[in-house]
Order: sequence, then C-alpha cells, then structure tokens
Amino acid sequence: MKRLLLPFTHGIDEKAIDNVLRFAKASDVTLVALALMSAPDQSYREQLRPEHVEQATDFLETIAARATMYGITVEQHEAFTLDVPGTILATLQETESQGILLIIKEQTACLLAPEAVTRLQKNLHINFYNLYIPAQKKARKKFAFR
Repeated sequence: MKRLLLPFTHGIDEKAIDNVLRFAKASDVTLVALALMSAPDQSYREQLRPEHVEQATDFLETIAARATMYGITVEQHEAFTLDVPGTILATLQETESQGILLIIKEQTACLLAPEAVTRLQKNLHINFYNLYIPAQKKARKKFAFR
C-alpha cells in the first residue's frame, strides 16, 4: 500500500481534511499525518506558542476521528523543529512514504506554510501529490419581489 506524508503547520481546514481522507480512501493510501511545531531559534521549546501546540493536537485528533469514519489508516507523528522542510524530508524517509501530499485551496497551500512548500518543491527527487480543493461558492443573495 502506498504511503503519503501529510504535513501540517497551521490552519485546520475541515473541508480540506475531508477531501484528503476521501482521496486516501479512493486511492487506497495510508496517510502519515505529521503535525509540526516550530519556533525561530534554538530555544524553540520555550518559544512555542500554546495555540500552535493546540492546533497541532487538534489536527491529529481531527484527522484520527474522521479517518475512523472513512475507514482508512492514518499514522500520526508530531515534531518540534527549527527547520520545517528539513523535518518533513527526514520524516518522509523515516516513515518510508512515497511522497508528500500538498493541499491547494484557492491557489494557496493549505495546512502547510507556503514558504515550507516553496522550499520543499526545490527537491526534484520527491514525489508531490497536489490535491486541489475547489473554492467555496459564494451564496447568492435571494431577493423577494412583491
């Protein structure tokens, strides 16, 4: 079974997560969910903001609960790091994943910081699986004529 790494740094998006899980089920893929928490320098554990840790935990809990509903396998990993792209690449190798799943919503990376995506895409030897999430249609205002 193919294994794809799903890295996360911020911005829980339930629609994106549901699309990822539907893709994984349809493609018979094992997802390797990686929640990354980073800070700007060596004292990163002291500089981690509580909301980042909370978002990482929420991401892993959300993906686990929804994966159960979809009946798919998800491995969970978390990492404290100074180098998000480097940690993603190391985890890719450690987990023997075949590629990285990138979520693109409204022409922007979703779940993962855009600068991390840019740095990752410089690695030509990595397989990227881009999952495009369509923009949400804006509700039209209904007018009643009397």
